[in-house]
Amino acid sequence: KVLYYYLQVTNGVPLQAIPLIEIPGIGRKRAMMLYNAGIMNKNEICLKMAVSTKILGENAVRYICR
Repeated sequence: KVLYYYLQVTNGVPLQAIPLIEIPGIGRKRAMMLYNAGIMNKNEICLKMAVSTKILGENAVRYICR
């Protein structure tokens, strides 16, 4: 749990967006855009492909959901 607080402070994102930052290729800005769109983790990126493709791009979503 301390690691999550460390990641929250160093990346400047809400605690709920930490699982997004742990995905390779997703930084603070992309994590916040996904978080604001209601996507909270890798599974939701794959389930809500239309929204996540608009934010991340088709190739990034394909890479994450493989």
